[in-house]
Amino acid sequence: ALEAAGIELAKPDFINCYVATFPETRIEGARLVDALRLSGFITEMSHEVKSLKAQLKHANKLNPEVVLVMGEGEFNEGKVQVKFNGEQTSVELNEIINYLDKLGLGDENE
Repeated sequence: ALEAAGIELAKPDFINCYVATFPETRIEGARLVDALRLSGFITEMSHEVKSLKAQLKHANKLNPEVVLVMGEGEFNEGKVQVKFNGEQTSVELNEIINYLDKLGLGDENE
């Protein structure tokens, strides 16, 4: 509708975080995206139901600094998988903002 009206939205030059979810964790993933954005992180996720592989392919095109994967098992444990600089680690959801702050995301873009 916006394109038909001739309205073009600006796209960021970089993305701090990309949140990938499974169908069972989409709502929680959207909440995580909101929390990250409110904390100042430029964050994206797929607005369509896609396989994890398709989401990671989309993330690769956007080239985020970090990819967060929220699977059902991780969510049930209160955790999220964080992929940063080729390494993957599990982080408590209630600590994710502090963890990402410590990584210094976006520092080179300031």
